[in-house]
This record gives sequence, structure tokens and C-alpha cells, in this order.
Amino acid sequence: MLLKASSASSPSLARGDSFGPLFSSAPPSSPSSVSYSFSPLNSSTSMSSILRFSPARNESGVVVCASKNANDRPLTGVVFEPFEEVKKELDLVPTLPQVSLARQKFTDESEAAINEQINVEYTVSYIYHAMYAYFDRDNVARKGIAKFFKESSEEERDHAEKLMEYQNKRGGRVKLQSILMPVSEFDHPEKGDALYAMELALSLEKLTNEKLLHLHSVAVKNKDPQLTDFVETEFLAEQVEAIKKISEYVAQIRRGCGTSTRRCSTGMLLLRDDEFVAVESGVMLSGALIVAVYRIMLLNASPASSPSLARGDSFDPLYSSAPPSSPPSVSYSFSPRTSPTPMSSILRFSPARNESGVVVCASKNANNRPLTGVVFEPFEEVKKELDLVPSLPQVSLARQKFTDESEAAINEQINVEYNVSYIYHAMYAYFDRDNVALKGLAKFFKESSEEERDHAEKLMEYQNKRGGRVKLQSILMPVSEFDHPEKGDALYAMELALSLEKLTNEKLLHLHSVAVKNKDPQLTDFVETEFLAEQVEAIKKISEYVAQLRRGFGTSTRRCSTGMLLLRDDELVAVESGVMLSGALIVAVYRFWLRS
Repeated sequence: MLLKASSASSPSLARGDSFGPLFSSAPPSSPSSVSYSFSPLNSSTSMSSILRFSPARNESGVVVCASKNANDRPLTGVVFEPFEEVKKELDLVPTLPQVSLARQKFTDESEAAINEQINVEYTVSYIYHAMYAYFDRDNVARKGIAKFFKESSEEERDHAEKLMEYQNKRGGRVKLQSILMPVSEFDHPEKGDALYAMELALSLEKLTNEKLLHLHSVAVKNKDPQLTDFVETEFLAEQVEAIKKISEYVAQIRRGCGTSTRRCSTGMLLLRDDEFVAVESGVMLSGALIVAVYRIMLLNASPASSPSLARGDSFDPLYSSAPPSSPPSVSYSFSPRTSPTPMSSILRFSPARNESGVVVCASKNANNRPLTGVVFEPFEEVKKELDLVPSLPQVSLARQKFTDESEAAINEQINVEYNVSYIYHAMYAYFDRDNVALKGLAKFFKESSEEERDHAEKLMEYQNKRGGRVKLQSILMPVSEFDHPEKGDALYAMELALSLEKLTNEKLLHLHSVAVKNKDPQLTDFVETEFLAEQVEAIKKISEYVAQLRRGFGTSTRRCSTGMLLLRDDELVAVESGVMLSGALIVAVYRFWLRS
């Protein structure tokens, strides 16, 4: 309505003209109807209407009246003249596009303290992600702790993002800093890895709490009740809960570990991970790895309850000849090396009697004529592999046909994905500013940042599956300004994103070539399935955005008319002149009306 006002329907407008709000004296049961009376500067009457409360005649309550002939005696003796009082604030509203419109009573010290806290939260998140990668290793295999640190990493990153959003709300400038490389090993010669990692996490949470209290003190010092309330509401109480929870985990692990052993008996079950099975010896199993079970039996068998066990003794799997419709039942018979029978059973396929198909038979008296002429002797053939299974706790149990070059290439790709995610997060912070306010772009880069981090985490999980060691690297500080003197910010940022996606694609193709070179079809399949096709889609999508922006951008203006609507953000409203509004900011609308 404001944008389409014409000279035929309203008087000529000039800067400084005012709107006089007029509320009709409607019955109390119905909402007040609102209209605006206009008083130009050259009017013979007073420039602004005086808003007063006067008693309603023949009605209870009050009505709001702004007419010149109304009762000039205010109800409370207080005269509120909005357009007189707002003059000072209106003069302070900046006109330069680089200056925040939303900033009010927000000091540089508060802005710097928030940026420092963002860096603290991001760094702690990065350390927790490294801890998750350690405990997810096959030879560490503490899934409960891995799950805890994975969730903690995501939580700390969410805290950083929440602070970034608040910084933009107050008119500050988000400036992400460099993140140092975290350690990749968390074992301790006396405490072990679980206790040491939890104590480290407790120290990090207390350090984060100190930084939050410092941010709170800065808010109090600068008499900023809004920042004070934000820190109190969003962080302080939650931080107390986090410190309490991790303190309990430390106490439980200390009680379970004692002082004479590095194993914990049941403490990690309190992390509520259903994949864990705790046995009496304190070993925690995930799945039914036969080699691990076998070794536990060798270590823990007692002569009173079972025959003497020695390395090389075998388990004889016996599959019953059950009907084909039901799964085979499995039991284990034990044949020690001192047994007069052969050490290992020969697993053969023999024709089923009176049944179609085959049954698996491992009994000594079974038909020894193989169906295909191929004899499969698992416990004979596995001897070589069993001798190669490492016994040192620092060495991976799962690693097989996985070269050091492949491991290094995966770590390099993890670092690429994490750095791109960090840059996209900086771009999100830029476009979320009040004086940039391209919400569609902000949403796009926020989602892109999360997606790249998920890619890094997927590579970390695969590295651990293959028995590699995740080594996170330092992350360089990204730029915080994305405006361009010729292209503008939207087009420049999208072209930068396209370049980053193409660079990521080159790195993925290099990882694929390393897998092919080292004859690793499993790594080749992983890269092809999880990344390559998706990367083609991402490049195509961003290329389309660049083309749309260039077409809307033209050569004579830095504003885009409708390009950002293609990012499907319902908060955006595009008007004919190319200005994009989010919300109903009266000052912006008023000034736009005056200019038009």
C-alpha cells in the first residue's frame, strides 16, 4: 500500500512529513480500527498530531484520539509525541550500505567478546570431533564415548551458530578465526583413554564456562541487558548441567577403573549405547567378532570349568540340518590341540537327503564327498590371517589391504571438507546481516556448511572402518566480507562457492585415483557411491544460480531483481525496484516511499 501510493490519492511527500495515527472510538468489545491522517510540513496546523488518552463518553475505558479538536487534557498528564521524539533516532539511522541499520546500544567490546566466544565454541567442537574419531577406531571401540563426543561436537557447533545469529541481530560483524590442529591420540599411560578424555572434556567445559562468564561480565559492564539476558537464557544454565553430567561420568569411570587396572567395568554403560555388551572381565564388545571372543576365551577360561586352552585350539562350528525355511542353529564344540581328533573340522557342502538344496554339515561322520569338488577348510586357511592379527592394543585390528597413501588421501579430503564448511559458515554470517539481509542466500550457505561437515564426518567414519587414523588439521581463518566492487556480494559469493565445489571435486577425483592406483576397490566404491555423483549435482545447481544472478544482475546495476527468489525462501519479498524486504521495518518502508 505504501509502495503504490500515487499523487492523485495523497498529497505530495517530502522528507520530514509525518503520519498521524487516528484510532476510532470503537466499542471495547471490538478491535480498534486504525487510519492515518497526514500533516505536511507546510501545513498551517502543528506538524505532528499529539497522541493522547481521553475518557470515553458513555463507555468504560479509554479511546485513543489524535484529532486537533479533541480533549487536550491528557489522562495521565503525559503527552506522547512519537514523530517528535523519533526525530533524533531517525537522523541517526545510517544511509551507507556498509553500516548496520539494526545496531543500537551495542558496543565494540561486546561485539569482540561475542566473536571470541564463537571461536571458543568452534574450537571445542573441533576437539570433540577428534575425540569422536579416536573412540570410533576399531581397536578402541568405545561406541558409547564415541557417540557422546560426536553429539557434544554438534552441540558446541550449534552454540557457535547461535552466537553468530545473535551477533547479526545486534548489528555486529562475525569474524571467524583460525582453528588450531587438535591432537589425535587420547591414551594416557596411567589413566587410560576413557578417563583421560572425560577429564579433558570436563576441563574444556569449565574453560568454556569461564569464557561465558567473561562475556556476561562484558554485557553487565557495558550496561547491555539484552546481551546479559541472552547469555543467561541460552548458555549459563545449560553449561552448569553439562559440567555436572561430565563430572558424574568422570566419577563413574574412576570408580570402575580403580587404581590397579586401566579397564573400566561398567562405567561406560551409563552412556546408554545399546551396541555395548559388558562382560565380567570388563571387556566391552560391539558385535560378535569371533577373533575377539576366541581371544577372550583363551585369556579367561578356567581349568575347573573347561579343558585347558592354548593358542591354536579351535572352535568347531556345527550347523544342524534344519529345514530350509528356518535359519540354521549354530553351536560351538571345542577341540583342543591335545585331542586325538583332527584339529579343525572340514566344512563341506553335501546333498540334502529327501530335501532340495544343500545343508551345511561339519560333523566328522558326514558325507565327505564335496558337491563341487572344492573343499573349503576355514580353520586351515585362516591360520595365516590369524597369525597376522596384531596383539598390540595400539595397532588396528580391522586394517586389511589399506595403504598409507590411501589413509593420507582420506585425511586430506577430511581437511578440505572441513575448510569449505568453515568458509560457507562465514558466508552465511555475512548474508544474515541486517544491512545485507539476503535470507535466501544465508539459508543456502548455512545448509551447505552443514552438508560439508557431514561429508567430513562420513570420511572420518570410513577412515576408522578401514583401520586408518583420523588426523584433523588446522583450519585457516576465512574472510568475513564478500562484497565486490563490480559484481556485488550475491554474484561474487555464488561464483566463489562454484569454485570451491569444483576444487572439492578435483580433490575427490584425486582420492579416487589413489584408490585405483592402490587397487582398493572398496575405497573406490565408497568415493563413487557417496561423493562423486552428488558433487556433479552440487556443481550443476550452483552453476544455475550463478547464471540466474548474472541474468538478473545485468551490467548497469548491482541489485538483482528476482534471482534470489529461486532459492525458495518464503521470508523474501521482491518489489519492482529490486529491493528485498524481510519483515515490515517501518523506517525502511517510509524512506523507500519518500525516495519513490
